[in-house]
Amino acid sequence: MKFVLKAVMVLVAGSVSLPGGDSGVDWRAAIEQADRLRRSGALDKALRHYTVALELARTFGEESSYVGVTLDLIASVYLESGRYGEAEATLARALPILESSLGPDHPKVAICLVDLGQNQRHQGRYVAAQVTLGRAVAISDKRSGPNSIETGTALLALGVLYLEMGRFAEAVVSFRRTLTIAEMLEAGQEPLLGPVLRYLGEAYIQQGRIQQAEPLLRRALRVAISLYGASHSQVASVECALALLEIRRGQTRNAEQRWRSALAIYETVMGPRNREVAGVLLQLADVLRIEKRYREGATLALRSVTIAQTTLGENHLFTSQGLGLLANIYVEQGQYSEAEPLCRRGLASALQSVGEDHIATAYLLTALATVRRNQKDFVEASALCQRALRVEEVMVPGGMQHAATLAEYARVLRCLNHKRQAAELEKRANDIMTRSHANVITGTVDVSDFR
Repeated sequence: MKFVLKAVMVLVAGSVSLPGGDSGVDWRAAIEQADRLRRSGALDKALRHYTVALELARTFGEESSYVGVTLDLIASVYLESGRYGEAEATLARALPILESSLGPDHPKVAICLVDLGQNQRHQGRYVAAQVTLGRAVAISDKRSGPNSIETGTALLALGVLYLEMGRFAEAVVSFRRTLTIAEMLEAGQEPLLGPVLRYLGEAYIQQGRIQQAEPLLRRALRVAISLYGASHSQVASVECALALLEIRRGQTRNAEQRWRSALAIYETVMGPRNREVAGVLLQLADVLRIEKRYREGATLALRSVTIAQTTLGENHLFTSQGLGLLANIYVEQGQYSEAEPLCRRGLASALQSVGEDHIATAYLLTALATVRRNQKDFVEASALCQRALRVEEVMVPGGMQHAATLAEYARVLRCLNHKRQAAELEKRANDIMTRSHANVITGTVDVSDFR
């Protein structure tokens, strides 16, 4: 889940009222130059110009709203660069300045809250992020209006949080409202349109609504290329969503090509060690797993885990996902003793970061069940499958991950000689796979279902 509303936040934050006088003119010029550099992807240069703007803002007082606004812009660059600790520290300075100088319900406070909520999400602090973004939506709705770009931006950020948490129905509700707002905005405010088309399309994919997803994603790609050019991170994010679509159609080579294209863009724009790169590496590793190119897949999965651990920490969703995929690569090769510690470590990480009721946790429960079944511990395998299904039947009923767990549980039940119940589960699993146009049930889980 890989989300920065760069273009949207520059547009919104750039709309602040500016002070007069020479310092005000210089501040405006520094902000505008930083915004141009940021849109081009030159984040380090943009940061330097925002820092110049900060020094100019301080001439209006250390606690002035101009200082708060500039700090928020600096924090959002840190956020975009994956420098989450620096973003958090800067936002901790910006938010109280804005609240004290403008009031707790000011639109600029809502903008800062959106950045704070995104940063909390990137750090895996989902409960805090939901509270923060909920407040941002409420302020924007009240002060900027229900159809404003500020409200749309806050709703989009909230929807992405729900998407990453596996709460797809709630994500769709947020994205649909955002799309309605985006379609109503005037020319010059298009940056909101591309991201919401992309994320609504991805939410539909997760719900198995492929026919509704594709036209949204095709349109998102056209918008991104038109606004930013073909080598921009926004284009890469749409390529990732289209790759998920290709996976659902069984077109793994097409998916691989799209993810490699996205990876090249992210590594060029953001460097080789950041959240976006880790996410794409994991998707590529899963494609290679599907194609049974295990050595290549394991190498990429391990690289993804290393980046996630270093930049996000052990108890983060990306880390647990990488560990789960790496474990499944070993499972498919029959290397169960190597897979088990990875499964248990990934499960512990998922429980810490997102809790029991998350599809990433269910994925790891199923992966560990597969290991335990092959190690002849059918009782533990059965319990693990039941835990996974309790989550999936609420969060992703009828999805590919649900089908894979049903199939695994059927295997466990056959080992326990519960043939009738196993046959019922196999039929449910195959019905889902048929509806999803899948070719085979592999007995492992497609990580693209929850990323």
